[in-house]
Amino acid sequence: MGFRSLSFRSVITLLSFTLMTLSSPQSHASSDFEKTYYRLEANVFDHQLLREVATELKAPLAQRRDDPWVYLCASLATLVAGYDIGDWYSAGSFVPGTVERALQLAGRARSLAPGLSQAQAHYARVLIVEGKYKLAWEVLNKAHDLDAKSFYPWYFRGIVAEKMRDAQRASAYFDEAGQRVVLAHQRNLLNIHRQKVARLTRDFSGQERLLRENIDKNPGTAIYYGNYAQFLMAHKRYAEARTYWEKAVAINPYPHALKKLAEVNRLLAAEPARR
Repeated sequence: MGFRSLSFRSVITLLSFTLMTLSSPQSHASSDFEKTYYRLEANVFDHQLLREVATELKAPLAQRRDDPWVYLCASLATLVAGYDIGDWYSAGSFVPGTVERALQLAGRARSLAPGLSQAQAHYARVLIVEGKYKLAWEVLNKAHDLDAKSFYPWYFRGIVAEKMRDAQRASAYFDEAGQRVVLAHQRNLLNIHRQKVARLTRDFSGQERLLRENIDKNPGTAIYYGNYAQFLMAHKRYAEARTYWEKAVAINPYPHALKKLAEVNRLLAAEPARR
């Protein structure tokens, strides 16, 4: 499911080499890359957008090396490019070296703008991926102190609680994040993790409702059909799963969907033989 490309790897390599020679912190005023960061977060499975972001990241290195949003964007892009398959907040879901590079870039943004809440929150995001939950929590407290209205400290606290299998706290933190939503895609992010909390508590009907809700709100996004199809397969509802894998592939034939569609077709073909 990962969307790595040679040209993008080249950009990330260039960013890594440049880290050691950047200027001292100056300003973290609003940046064009702030919009790019959130656009990428909202569309992490968009091949074309990833290529566009990689191209955009080349020019600022010489001209805007004091802009923390350049590094936040590069860090997030590194995660997106290095993602393979599985839990987005587990290091094993990424190509080796990805998370370390993303943390280095996030750390640079944080050092450039220690007073920027999102620089702290994004750094905590990568720490969660690394499994460093205690340290992430401490950084999230800083992010919240800097901006109590921000969605992200509560959202990432919810993910930490989810990782600790504390469904009650996770739900409470996601509710707090829900009161601070300012971007449309943030509701989708919450929905995905509320599904995971429902699974923790074995509330499968609630999990299914949330999965279908994401499809209803995002009918043109293949991954939400795939997520629901994965749920249906886990519950051995293979005929329904095939329908949703087919819908996912029709929108975007990403490798995992193609693989699972072939798998469910084999399972359905074998059913008469088992009867």
